[in-house]
Amino acid sequence: MEDALPHFTSLRTLALDRGTLHAVPRQLSALTGLQVLSLHQALDGPEIDRSSFAVLSCLTALSTLSISGCPLHVVPLGVAQLTTLKVCKGQE
Repeated sequence: MEDALPHFTSLRTLALDRGTLHAVPRQLSALTGLQVLSLHQALDGPEIDRSSFAVLSCLTALSTLSISGCPLHVVPLGVAQLTTLKVCKGQE
């Protein structure tokens, strides 16, 4: 899946819900037009690579990010600089 992501450059919405990711795929950086990204219950366990969220800083069109159901207690670095981003981080 991760190798295919760069081929979907016109993608506007992506849901990687209920997966078993341990990091945000770096290939997401190619999706510069992405507006909505859902990682609802996609990031698993205490071994989450929080530094991988830095890749999201390339997604300047991103307006909504769902990290609900993920064991994160603070908004990760790389996300905070996207000032128009709405982050949904409830434990739904």
